[in-house]
This record gives sequence, C-alpha cells and structure tokens, in this order.
Amino acid sequence: MILRTPTLGVLLALAAGALAVLPTIPPSSTRRSMEVIAEWRTVDFAFPNRVVRDAAILTGEFEPENVVVLDVDAYGEGKHQRIFVTTPRLKSGVPATLSELSLDESSVAPKLRPFPSWAWNEQGDCDNLISVFRTATDQCGRLWVVDSGTVNVFAGAERVCPPKLVVFDLRGGGREGHELVARYTFPASQREPTTLVINVAVDVRGSDPGSCRDAYAYVADVTEPAILVYDMRRNKSWRVLSNLLYPYPLHGSFKINGAEFDLMDGVFGMAVGQLVNGDRRLYFHSLASVRESWVSTRALRNQTEYSVEQGTSLAKQFHVSDPRRTSQSAAEAIDTNGVLFFSLLSENALACWNTRLPYAPKNIHIVAKDDKTMQFGSGLKVVGRHVWMLSSRFQNVMVDRVRPEETNYRVLVAPIAELVQGTSCAVPGADNVVDVDTGLPLFRPQGQTPSGYGGGLSSFGSSIAFGSTPPSYGAPPPPSGAHGALHGVSGGPGGAYGFSHHTPHPRPGGYGYGYGGSTQQPSSYHQQHHGSGSGPGPSGSGPSASGHSGHSGPSGPGYSGPGHSAHSGYAATGAGDSIVFRDPVDGF
Repeated sequence: MILRTPTLGVLLALAAGALAVLPTIPPSSTRRSMEVIAEWRTVDFAFPNRVVRDAAILTGEFEPENVVVLDVDAYGEGKHQRIFVTTPRLKSGVPATLSELSLDESSVAPKLRPFPSWAWNEQGDCDNLISVFRTATDQCGRLWVVDSGTVNVFAGAERVCPPKLVVFDLRGGGREGHELVARYTFPASQREPTTLVINVAVDVRGSDPGSCRDAYAYVADVTEPAILVYDMRRNKSWRVLSNLLYPYPLHGSFKINGAEFDLMDGVFGMAVGQLVNGDRRLYFHSLASVRESWVSTRALRNQTEYSVEQGTSLAKQFHVSDPRRTSQSAAEAIDTNGVLFFSLLSENALACWNTRLPYAPKNIHIVAKDDKTMQFGSGLKVVGRHVWMLSSRFQNVMVDRVRPEETNYRVLVAPIAELVQGTSCAVPGADNVVDVDTGLPLFRPQGQTPSGYGGGLSSFGSSIAFGSTPPSYGAPPPPSGAHGALHGVSGGPGGAYGFSHHTPHPRPGGYGYGYGGSTQQPSSYHQQHHGSGSGPGPSGSGPSASGHSGHSGPSGPGYSGPGHSAHSGYAATGAGDSIVFRDPVDGF
C-alpha cells in the first residue's frame, strides 16, 4: 500500500528533500557554487499590455503568488540560445504553464513569454497545454513537453484533459521559429484515475538526421507508479510496471530548511544514458527514496513484453543500488560521458556519479552547494557542457509558507568541467577533464596530424614542440619546465616518439602519462595515475605494438598521497604522420 497525505499525495510530481541517517557522501575538494542567471520573488508574464494584465488579476486568471516555477530547459548556444521554464497549474491563477524567457534586459525577475503562444496556454481546449511539470530537449532540436492535464493539485486535483505528449521542432521551422511535429494523447487503458505524469526522458536511437523519427519517450507516472513508453515512429505507447517505481515508505518524510512534510512520490527523476553496444540505460529514482535504479531501454522498447492494457513487471530487467544517497533527490540529468547529476534535497546541493563506476558513497560527490540559492533543485538539465538547475524552494510551497519578499525561484548554471574537477566524475580522456594549472580542458589527442613527429624533434622542459601542425582537437601541449616535457627522437617514417607530461593532480598524488609508437604501425596509448607515497612521480611511457618503442620523457615533481589505478589504454592507428586515437568500448 502507498501511504499518502490525503490532499497532497497527488502532488508526487514536485517532491522534496529528506532527512535520513545514511552513509556520508565525501564532499568534493573543489566544490563550487552555481551561477544564478535568473531569479524571481514572484513571477510575472509578458502580457500584451497593462490593461490585459490588470483584467487577468481582477478576474483571478492571474494570481502572482500562486505561480510556481518548477523546471528549466535550454536549446542552442550563445545569443541564439533559448531558455524555457515550466509553471504547472498547481493552484488557480496561473495564466500559462510553459514559457520562454529572455535575459537581454535583466536577470532579476525577467517576464515569462508563454510558449509557443498565449493561445496555446489557454484552458478549455485539450489540444492546448494544460499543466506542464517538465520538458526535455533532444539532439534533433526538439522540445518534448509532457502535459499532465491535471490542475489544482493542492485542492483535490482535477483532471480536465487526458495526459499527452507534445513535441516542437525548435530549429527555425514555422513562422515563430518552431513547428509542432507530434501530439499524442495516452489512451485510457494506460492510465489510472489519479495518474499524474510529471517527467519525460528521450531516447533517439541513432545519430544521423534521418534517425530523428526513430525515438522513444519514457514518461513518469508519479502517483500510480509506472513508466509510459511512447514509440514516435509507430505513434504507439504502452505501460511498464515495476516495484522499483514505487515510493519507499521509510523515506516519505522530508525536512528541508526547517520545513517538514510527508510526501509519498513514486518514480520521479529520470535520465537516459549514453549509447553502449547498441543500447542505453534509463536511470531513475522515486522521490521518496535514497536509492538509484536502472533498466535497459531495450527492455522498455520491447512492447511484446507487456500487455496492451496494463503492462507487466519484468523484475529481472530492473536493478536497484544497494548503497544509498544521504537524502532524497528530485531531478537528475546525465552528460555524454555517462556522468549522472542529481539534486540532494536536504543538503541544498548538487551531486554527481560516474555511471562507469559502482554506485557507492566513495563514487558520489557533492560538486556544488549553497544553502541560500540551491534550495530544492526541482529541475535539472545537461545542456552541452553545462549543468542547468531550477531551484524552487518547493518545501515552502508544500507547507504554504512562500515568502514574496524573498527570492524563491532561481535558474543556475555551471560548467561541467569545473564542477567535476578533482572527483571520479572527471572522466579521463573526456571533455570534462580540466588541467589544474591552466584551467583549460585536457583532451587526449584525436585526429591530429603532427607533421613534426619523428622528424628530428628534440625538446625538453621549457621548450615544447608539437611540430608545425598542432593537435586539432584540444590536447593542449604539456606545460613547460618542471611540469612537463616532450622528447622527440630523430627518424623518418616509422621513427618512434614519446613524451611525458606531469600536472599536479587535484587529489593527493600527481599523474604522468606518455605514449609512443610508430607513425606507420599500430601502437598503443596508456594513461596511468601515479602518486603512491611521496617523491617524484614516474613518467609515463607507451610501448608500440611494432616498430620502435616510445621513449620516456623526464618525470615531473611528485605529490604524496594515495595512488590511483591505471586506466585502460586507447587503441591507436597511424598512417604516415596522421595519428588517430580511438576509445575502447565500455560495456555496462
């Protein structure tokens, strides 16, 4: 049985933070705050004019104190970036449920412009947007909107329209810079009387433009715990059940910044992982929970495994972590390197977990924390190389103590590379690794054409030589002097080369790496972390598979502290003076 507070149980979509005696998550040594780019005490909209606004207030169509900003999303970059926020109709007086905002004028209380228009946000027509909790964008430039169809959840909840998915193309289609590409209503057989859909995660199966129709959406039903799977190509859906989608009774009590309440919310946070061996994982957790779960999307996409009417439970396909977080979590999002970010509600914090590693306290890191600006992270997205958060102070909404004289809603942003620096979430060889000396992303070489390699290079310490053609994909040269060196060896085609690079590691213990090989023969690349004990850290070296061995460069200064295990190598091939490093394929 699901224990619910009679008038608030239907609000599973908006959950909060928790108080529990659990294993301690080690904080990051480089913890940072996120930058606030927009904030509101109360929310206002860009009405056509003041007369219309005043009339809306007079009739009760607009009650500023009842508008709650819950989620944020973004598409594009730079001056062309578009930012979206949701304002579900939890109470009366919310004139629009999905809006776009502009930061051109001010980051303080920017007015919301209903998206895609005022007409689209009018109630009374079930083709319109009724009450939207969260959205998702995909690599095809589409905005996926999950519409609950339920209003006034604080006053008994009223289903005015069936739940649906609406998808817009944001890539300049149509007169308004967007185009409706799909509208799908979930059939009655796949929902319960109190169903409340509050989140969506999107799974585009391919990477080429022609694969955009081959997409699936996974929609969270938080009150009657289930995942609704939508197949865009076939325009069909089905309902998936699992015990892991339910709330955990021992974690339904919340205490956040002095506000205490009970809320038994089921499946809440969701994120689709990277493509590995032709498949992805859907990571998810219930709001009333301190564990993380996952399921193969292959299992979710197989409609034949589920009955047409209610769905079945495939227990063996669903997995749950044994270790626990320190508190409940609301939203979560994952980056292209498989690093999962999630809010920790009772800590007013953002945490990360590298999904290539076991889900354990030692691999979970608090990467940002602010007791003022990060209260209740109800919305979370990864957009490019940045994490976006919407903090809503929703605990005050739950106990009816929203203070209009205080800032209640904030949009926060931070670069992933800065957040994860010094943690196991900094994936070696990925674009979230930062050189602690320069602050620049530290890439492994990819696709460069080092024309000077094997051609008489000889350089140590202060003079660093990469040849006339620098690496084309990041890969800043090793710092000069004691922090790195490049050792070139004379030779024509087939000559060997090698270098050693040492940079102080954010954790105790330095690291060095090196690679060597022939410009014409397959070679290997190996990166190894050092730092056991104290003293100089050894230089890295990479033996080639054939041809001459790579020469070791001089070592950099060592740092005391625990050592780190070696990472697996990257396969490398070469032809002439062009060298390409390829990632190994990691399994689950």
